[in-house]
Amino acid sequence: MNKVSKYNTIKALRSLLNLSQKELANKLEVDQSFISKIESGKKKLPGDYLEKIETKLNIPKELIILLESEDKDLKYISSADAKKLAAVFLGILKSYE
Repeated sequence: MNKVSKYNTIKALRSLLNLSQKELANKLEVDQSFISKIESGKKKLPGDYLEKIETKLNIPKELIILLESEDKDLKYISSADAKKLAAVFLGILKSYE
């Protein structure tokens, strides 16, 4: 799996949800410039925002963590478990269509 940076992950999820930066910022109760800085890589996403994203957007933080994972991070996950995870997350993503 290729590494997807946090800011690209946030931008991709925002796009999937059809939200502008301002709309996402309002949902997460932050300033729009905060979202812009994260998406441009100028600011790192604080870890506590994973839980905020999960709560406010109903997106499991595990999905964000998985999207950010590198191959070496996943070396202990069996192929069967990886397929199960992929199926679960694909179902979650399809529910937003």
